[in-house]
Amino acid sequence: MTRAARLAVVALGLALAGCPWGPEPLPELRDGAPTVDAARLTRVNLDTVFASDLVALPGGRFAVLDGKQLRLHVGAEEGALEQIDGDPAWGAPLRIAKSADGWLLLDAGDRERLSALTWVGQDWTTAELLGPDPDGALDPPLSPTCGLDLGDQVVIGDRFGRIVWVNRADGSVTRIVALDRDDEPMGSITDIIALPGGGWAAVDSLGPYVHLLDAEGRPTGRFGRYGLWAGTMKKPKSIALYGDDIFVVADSALGVVQLFTAEGEFVGLVAVDGEPLRLGHPLAVRRAPDQPHLYYALDADGGSVVRFWLPRETVDAAVDLLGTRYLRMPLVDAERDTVGVGGHNCKQCHDGFLSSVWSGWDLGRESHPVDIAPEKAVPPFFPLRDGEITCDTCHSPHGTVGLDAAIRLEHGDDALELERAHPADTFTRISAENSDICIACHSDNAHQAQVERAGGGDGSAHPTGRELLAALDTVVGEATSGDTATDCLSCHTPHGGTTEPLLRSLDDGALCASCHERQARTRTNHPLGQRPGDDVPRPDRHAKLTLARGGGVLCRTCHQLVGGTGDALLREPANGTMLCLACHDDRKGVPTSRHGRVRGAQGIPCLGCHDVHGGHADQEMLRTRKHASDGDPDGCLGCHGPDGRNRSRTARPGERGHAVPVSAAGMDPVEDCGTCHDAHLADIPKVDACGDCHADQQVEQDRGGHGRAVCVDCHPAHEDAPRARNIKANPISQRCLGCHATIVDAGPETPRVSSYEHPAPVFAPDGERWKPLGKLPLFAPDGSLVPPGTNGDLTCATCHRVHGPDPDEALTGLRRPEWREPCTACHGAEAMPFYLYFHEPDRR
Repeated sequence: MTRAARLAVVALGLALAGCPWGPEPLPELRDGAPTVDAARLTRVNLDTVFASDLVALPGGRFAVLDGKQLRLHVGAEEGALEQIDGDPAWGAPLRIAKSADGWLLLDAGDRERLSALTWVGQDWTTAELLGPDPDGALDPPLSPTCGLDLGDQVVIGDRFGRIVWVNRADGSVTRIVALDRDDEPMGSITDIIALPGGGWAAVDSLGPYVHLLDAEGRPTGRFGRYGLWAGTMKKPKSIALYGDDIFVVADSALGVVQLFTAEGEFVGLVAVDGEPLRLGHPLAVRRAPDQPHLYYALDADGGSVVRFWLPRETVDAAVDLLGTRYLRMPLVDAERDTVGVGGHNCKQCHDGFLSSVWSGWDLGRESHPVDIAPEKAVPPFFPLRDGEITCDTCHSPHGTVGLDAAIRLEHGDDALELERAHPADTFTRISAENSDICIACHSDNAHQAQVERAGGGDGSAHPTGRELLAALDTVVGEATSGDTATDCLSCHTPHGGTTEPLLRSLDDGALCASCHERQARTRTNHPLGQRPGDDVPRPDRHAKLTLARGGGVLCRTCHQLVGGTGDALLREPANGTMLCLACHDDRKGVPTSRHGRVRGAQGIPCLGCHDVHGGHADQEMLRTRKHASDGDPDGCLGCHGPDGRNRSRTARPGERGHAVPVSAAGMDPVEDCGTCHDAHLADIPKVDACGDCHADQQVEQDRGGHGRAVCVDCHPAHEDAPRARNIKANPISQRCLGCHATIVDAGPETPRVSSYEHPAPVFAPDGERWKPLGKLPLFAPDGSLVPPGTNGDLTCATCHRVHGPDPDEALTGLRRPEWREPCTACHGAEAMPFYLYFHEPDRR
């Protein structure tokens, strides 16, 4: 039917109905509503999760609040947007307003978080935080969804249909308006503006009305009527002024911006070339402070700011149409605008302004899909629309049934009374306890089903539903004493998930800790949330480990809820390396070192020494510290000490050999085993040589040292020094004879002596030294060096330099000057035969 034919039918119908206009000619009939064409319309797209408010700034600039990700986007029509990260103290604000000294943020709160007013300085730093109504004057508590800063007071509109004046100094309530002029309760106040000359205009989204108040806060009138066509309202969310007497109203359900007079007369739709300007979910409309015809509309659906001009002549032209009759222009498809279809109708309340539950609006997160056909048949008590899942497939605003009743319903027993649902139960069609609502469509163990689809194998999965309840009954110390995760919804959420399996939180350190509280203690567990950087290892990209959005470590980095190995459900890196080594690649020598034989969970050598869920974070998560001491802070003696499982009969660290801890003048301190050892390369000393600490001895070693011997041949680190205990001699000579006696098997290249100690007495009868002995060291019977000029024993070290030759004679280890002088002083010409007899048995 053509347009002319439709108009003719309408005119005929009016005439047959006894049109009150009588014989006068019918006025012009229009099949559309009046429109106000916007000029210079532009759209600025935002990278937001959920943008809920906008402030228009001078110079064509604007600021957009995203309370979901605590971020402000400040920009203009052209040019890059500036992103300002907020303070966690802001909470989750819905609205932002200009104040004299900065900004006011309004957090409506929810079941888990109190409402709050936050003042932010010009530099966006938190200046003041106020919990309104500390005296509890309001019941229910104040839930701010809009407000204006008046200086000493703040006027606030809240979810419960109240306009409240709050003292900024102490948060006390000074005035409350909850009824309109006709003494009817107001629904939910979502925006409020000041009127010229005093007074206020407030948007009631549940009215749906615009309430008018005088300067004292007394209601003076209202306008608006419910409908789905132009000139009506469904869910108005925001208001602005055009001039002094026309209101610009953004309606999130109708998806348009409309103009009304103060008397409620419809002026027109904001349009583009005669077609209404369509928006997905407009939540704010604001007028520029320095350009009276410039407006901004915030579209939360997708995140964008629409900037447009409303020329005066187009507004006046639309007003001229008042009184001219027109046909209704439907703005919403009434058949599709039903509860749950695509979630459109549900979103009108669940956007944070009318309901505290606004997680489903987080478009950057995952939600249970709607408007799709299920993969398999669903029980009949979960209705579909045209074969597709909608919001009311799982939710029923009118009531719910228990699982048993749902099963009877499935078998044809339709004589069931619905139980009254409560908002705290999220109005699910059947109970969400023990995963009943999830198991109705999904298997009893959804995780195991995924394992089977993935090919089975040795993989296992985190228990779910009733299996989880049974597991919690048998696991001691894993679950917290408070709320315990007992169903699918403890870990998953149908609205606002962070990953494809709809996990509640990407920071699943907090998620997993709801049951595994012990494993989340920061000081006794592998740290969570750390991002790779200079001090934190970076995972091998070929390992394909799961990280947080910011790159931080998660529980799921190491654990795999579906298909993990062993009881710990550990991941297997895609590059084939052991799990720990996928990040800690500087420890790749561990599996082939001696410590690599010490295996932990799933055969991972690192876990033999480290306990990632029980060690101390400040002490590298070491598994045992039972034997730790000042000299063993890493607990090495737990294995290598007297009672350790790897104790050696000869090597006794901490008991024999090198002292720990110790420090001497001119030497670096030996603080613990790690000074000399690298536990991750147990076959290789951590230091290049003993000379790293013993610098003087290293110089002598570099000059030739003690032949082919190395330091630890004579100075074992964890054993007694070698000595000829069955030979009677000074302790100094006993040490030398431990290798150089003819009765010791120390290798064919080791020089030997057949007699071991110079006969006594060796000094002048009066007890003084022979002068030729004055420059040689002598030793007391206990092996200690005697002072110069004092008599003592002649030992091997009297004539020989143990750590290398004299600096002036690099070919021999004998002391200088002129070693023959001390011998010939007593033995004369027999000195050489004696020397050969005692020291060169092969030439004897």
